[in-house]
Amino acid sequence: METSKKALNAEQNEQEGTLYFEDGTSAKGDYIIATDGIHSRIRKSLIPEPVPRYAGYTCWRGIINHH
Repeated sequence: METSKKALNAEQNEQEGTLYFEDGTSAKGDYIIATDGIHSRIRKSLIPEPVPRYAGYTCWRGIINHH
């Protein structure tokens, strides 16, 4: 587990996922959970559209690729 790092990008292959950080390091694992906020770089790299907009309520979002 990595904390207090800025996630820049994520990749996955059939065996594992890799998360790349701003400081040049990376982390590998079976699952990647990046809690990088409403302006998530990870989410934007996976799904570039749509742009989040304020709708007057709180929402928890997630992305999962289920095979």
